Amino acid sequence: MHIGWAQLFVAIAALVSGNAASALGFGPIRSTVVLGQPLNLAIPVNLADGESLEASCASAEVTAGESRVAAGNVRVRVTQGRDATESVLRISTSSVVEEPVLTVTINAGCPPRLSRTLVLLADPPPVSTA
Repeated sequence: MHIGWAQLFVAIAALVSGNAASALGFGPIRSTVVLGQPLNLAIPVNLADGESLEASCASAEVTAGESRVAAGNVRVRVTQGRDATESVLRISTSSVVEEPVLTVTINAGCPPRLSRTLVLLADPPPVSTA
């Protein structure tokens, strides 16, 4: 099979212009969702040495049941994790959780961008006995 000069040039350009590898990855969720309380999630993001995650490179969309929560009611903060190779995405809402099923789509990183969609089942509110 014969490869033309144009095809060879495109192949070499694609290899040379590739982005640097990134070690960005999500860790396990460390929070629970409770009906009648605002959403408050802590999601660790694993980073390579020297990498950082800026707040402008993190976002989240929250859907409660069939209704999307307004972007103005969803807050995403980036805090320092346990060490220099971990940041924590803190996702919260200003409104309370009224639906038992939430879908949260998380985006982290400025190219490359990593996304994860979580389907969460809310726990019933605690019941106190008299």
